[in-house]
Amino acid sequence: MNIPHFAKYTKDFQTIKKAFGHLPNFDVDAVFSAWEAGNLFLPEWKSGKLFGWWMNVAAHMSVSAVLGYQLSLCMKDMLETEDITPEDIVEALLVHDWAKRLEADVRADGTESVMRDAEKHRQTLLQWFPKRIATLTTATGDSCVQIAEARALTLGEKIIFYSDYCTSGSHIVPFVRRLEEFLPHFAPGGRYEKAQAYFKERYGMSHNEKITQLLAPIEAEFIVLTGGAKKDFPVGLVPTQFC
Repeated sequence: MNIPHFAKYTKDFQTIKKAFGHLPNFDVDAVFSAWEAGNLFLPEWKSGKLFGWWMNVAAHMSVSAVLGYQLSLCMKDMLETEDITPEDIVEALLVHDWAKRLEADVRADGTESVMRDAEKHRQTLLQWFPKRIATLTTATGDSCVQIAEARALTLGEKIIFYSDYCTSGSHIVPFVRRLEEFLPHFAPGGRYEKAQAYFKERYGMSHNEKITQLLAPIEAEFIVLTGGAKKDFPVGLVPTQFC
């Protein structure tokens, strides 16, 4: 057994526990069912040896939900016009990456596409969640970029998109820092090299430049709506244990 990996696994559980303590009541059974469907509870084995765990993905989702909840509380009245509640934001963020491992397995099998099998995953989520929450989960990563191409993002989608990109491990960070962490993966030879080429061909800019183009005005809007200080935004919105 790889003891360091197991230690990280237990640390992820502690992060999840802490995050849950800062969230409102939500459908725990539904969230755990989605995590189970995504094989997040299971260890990963390679060549008969324990290679690692995927609970870090669950920890990431849990911490992002802490930020999303704080943002949604500040914008509760505006979200009501979209028939969205802060609890909806929390549940959507708690499962937005539920299929991360399944997608990684598909890529490992040689499939070229790095985009989600959106409809299949949506139908899976609809077993446990209402349509509005399943729809919100698509407002992340490259999927949200495509949505933004077609129409203006809703406030709920902006909160999901922004919260995801401001979460690094068990910490909330400025989105620019998170994007910097991605740089090695988009470099030549990195795991997202093909995605980088796609962004440059389609948008005439790098992945990080395109994401920044979308996130910068969202952040400016959120600073105004929350009355937050620009200097430490959005870190100042969450408890210090997540900073």
